[in-house]
Amino acid sequence: MRTKPQGGNAAARMAVPALRLLARSILVLLLALLCAPLRADMSTAVAESVRQRLERLAKDAPLRVGGTDVASAKVLRALYEDNAYRPFWLRDEAVADLLATLRGIDGDGLRPEDYHLGTLERLRAQVVADGSTEQMADLELLLTDSLSLLLQHLTLGKVDPVTLHGQWDVQARSVTGPDLQHALRTALRSGVIAGAVARARPDHPYYERGRAALARYRAIAARGGWEPVAPGRTLVVGMLDARVPSLRRRLFVEQDFAGDLDPELFDEALDDAVRRLQRRHQLMPDGAVGPLTLAALNVTVEQRIEQIRVNLERARWVMHAIRGELLLVDIAGFKATYFRADQPVWSTRVIVGRHYRRTPVFKAQIQRLVINPPWTVPPGILRNDVLSQLRRDRNYLERQNMQIVDRDGRLVDPAMINLAPVSAGTFPYTVRQQPGAKNALGELKIEFPNPHMVYLHDTPARELFEAPERAFSSGCIRVERVFELAELLMGDAQRWNQASFATIVATGRTRVVPLPSPVVVILMYWTVDVTADGGVVFKRDIYGRDLPLLQALNVPFKSRAQSPAR
Repeated sequence: MRTKPQGGNAAARMAVPALRLLARSILVLLLALLCAPLRADMSTAVAESVRQRLERLAKDAPLRVGGTDVASAKVLRALYEDNAYRPFWLRDEAVADLLATLRGIDGDGLRPEDYHLGTLERLRAQVVADGSTEQMADLELLLTDSLSLLLQHLTLGKVDPVTLHGQWDVQARSVTGPDLQHALRTALRSGVIAGAVARARPDHPYYERGRAALARYRAIAARGGWEPVAPGRTLVVGMLDARVPSLRRRLFVEQDFAGDLDPELFDEALDDAVRRLQRRHQLMPDGAVGPLTLAALNVTVEQRIEQIRVNLERARWVMHAIRGELLLVDIAGFKATYFRADQPVWSTRVIVGRHYRRTPVFKAQIQRLVINPPWTVPPGILRNDVLSQLRRDRNYLERQNMQIVDRDGRLVDPAMINLAPVSAGTFPYTVRQQPGAKNALGELKIEFPNPHMVYLHDTPARELFEAPERAFSSGCIRVERVFELAELLMGDAQRWNQASFATIVATGRTRVVPLPSPVVVILMYWTVDVTADGGVVFKRDIYGRDLPLLQALNVPFKSRAQSPAR
């Protein structure tokens, strides 16, 4: 028997895939050439069907496509009118790009179903099988609506912050604004969907770190999450306790602990791990597993995932606006950070409003410094504190270095005022605290006009900065190293430095110093931070704002009023 050379067989085997690939390429080319006139005819028919559907919108009738409501009605009308109703989605690779993007959008903490994913996949399968012109028009409009919604939500947020915070002026962009519509048109005409979606995300390290943290905690959940640590006596270093192994396992899951998981001894390595977790949760880092630390340990991984999602939504509200030089006050984090050229250059601890006198969320412009400021008592504190104290003790104002003045600025003797029938609303005078050691504003006030009468200032009660949670004020923000911040705001260290400020303070006289140019300040509420090394800082929701936002984030999206202003 003769044996064929092995080399020939190998060559033949290598040639077969190449021939198949060549044949497939020729077939695709022939189909493309044959279908070109058909595609042009199909495009015209789909355009007419799209036009008919959009005409319903001109009569303010709702447009329902494939059993799904179209949300971006005004946006779609403008897009297709400008494009003579011609379809944008004739290239299947663009459709596939969008669907793949939607399947992964939960990586941003958003819900794929808000962008019609299930309906789009069903319609696409029908069109591929043997779709009618009407089904093609349905798919066309729903694809555009999906992309429009997705770009809106990544750029502005899914939840309208006005519905949760009342007054909101952090950004004044619109779902029909030129930047957003230019991005949508560019994506539709280029067919490069994933790139457009990536550009719509906030271009800020916080957002990318938040997405990475979300992926990390979802991976923890997929592996089973963590078991709670049972309640019991406070655990401290040196103790033997049957609960210590579960504490070790719990800390191991979040990578706070990397030692042996079995011993029941609370050793030094475990003490270090507990302190690490306490710092990540803004707790007193004493190493003791008491009620507060135990509560933080026993928050489930699913709850942490939702907390990260909520803060990614907040980032979509404001992170597009964080550019250049600004001061960002993190209310729930009790921290103020100064940014230059989009980079943090300085940070300090702050004190914010109590739960019943919450510091509001807003954006303003810092315009001036007031050194040795007098303090005009605001109506809320006048009503809740000063008048009640004064009724009990007529010497209260003198001890607090306060005065009562009338509308003309003349001093009024408190003994001459009948306080029984008056309230803060009917009190015809102003109560003012003079500059000095007892002044509630300390030695410096940083002013930015806003309807809330909120500002940043110094404080004589400096011991409060040592508390891990610092919600003690009546709404304004007390700043720990306030004169360092003043130096940054003035931007002229030769003229305005610690020594020059101290000289003015020593005079005891009030001096108003305008800033060379206004500086943006944003007061924002974050319950999650992610450090540059990937550490996730979970904060207590001191004002109870996470749950309403989470509920709004999880309901099916309904189009907000598409007015020019948000």
